[in-house]
Amino acid sequence: MSDGNAMTKDDGNAMLLVNKRGATTVNVGGTRFQTAASTLMTNSTYFASLFSDNWLNSSHAKEDDDEIFLDQDPIVFAKLLSYMRKGMIRIEDIDMDVLFLAEFLRMERLLLAIKVRWYCNIGKGPVDLESDEAIATAFDEVHGGIIKAISNGLYPSFQEQDNVNAEQDLALLTVYEENYDSRVYVERIVNGAPGVPIECDGIFGALNGLHANGFTSPGLQLDADAPHRCREYITFYRRRHSTIMRTTGDATSILIPTQDEINRSRDNYPKQFVAYILTTEEDVRIIAPAEFIINEADVDLTQRDSTNPYNTTIIKLDEDRDDRELKYWLLKHNFTTPETSWPLGLPKTSYISYLGGLNKCLLQIYSRPLKQQQE
Repeated sequence: MSDGNAMTKDDGNAMLLVNKRGATTVNVGGTRFQTAASTLMTNSTYFASLFSDNWLNSSHAKEDDDEIFLDQDPIVFAKLLSYMRKGMIRIEDIDMDVLFLAEFLRMERLLLAIKVRWYCNIGKGPVDLESDEAIATAFDEVHGGIIKAISNGLYPSFQEQDNVNAEQDLALLTVYEENYDSRVYVERIVNGAPGVPIECDGIFGALNGLHANGFTSPGLQLDADAPHRCREYITFYRRRHSTIMRTTGDATSILIPTQDEINRSRDNYPKQFVAYILTTEEDVRIIAPAEFIINEADVDLTQRDSTNPYNTTIIKLDEDRDDRELKYWLLKHNFTTPETSWPLGLPKTSYISYLGGLNKCLLQIYSRPLKQQQE
């Protein structure tokens, strides 16, 4: 401006004047928004640079003029200002115009969340990325950043997860029995390269370990040929990247999912399983994940790792009690969903065969969402 009352940035789009109270009015394309300077500064590197101490102490900042002018769309800015005030934003509100303005204003926390979600939704790129920052960096390297991703037609995959073109990992479950020697183990295969097989603590150790690592959908049950009739094979697949299964980082917590996403998450979220067993001798027990190891008298803790999801433990009753105690245990730990089908795709006889050779008269499988374990 020619009157010298405002600071002009190199792009010529923004001019800023702040009063001594820290409150300011943002004039966006002719529409005025009143807010606190701190709201803008803490959410936008662009505004933070305008409110720098060097500039506020300069002759450009006058106490009687508190208006910012921004040559942008006021409707789009209103969505971002609402996010700055609340700390959260709905996925439906993040259209391409919002992405462009968030980039222009350099809203780093929001941009980080957007890149993490987008990268996982696309489902392509380097594997085993843990931190939010590593995923955002991979998004920039693989997809060229937000503006480039939009120009390459990838915006729809920000709004909706791409389940058609996403890369997948494979886990091959092998159930082996010969001469009363029973073994269950899982082998994870990435890009055709097999890993080291993990020996599992029975069927339920394999089932819980697979779900804990995101393998929730049974694939093809392989036909065991004549030389290998003692083995049963089942393939499991998972998306290469998923915001659901990430155990570190919380960048996407500021993004409010759509109702459809919430419903799909409930339906597809990994589970934990337990087996409730009543034998003909009225012996009642539960085969549960190893995290429930609590009694050193019942379990050799030197042989069991309670943090390994492929391990299990047995919870049983004292001889002078009935099964109501274990029914209460199931309810207490929210194992309240009876599984009407056999989760691994194996026949019921396989479950009985690999549960330790007990003479069973009743076998029930219950599950709970794995998310509840993590909360």
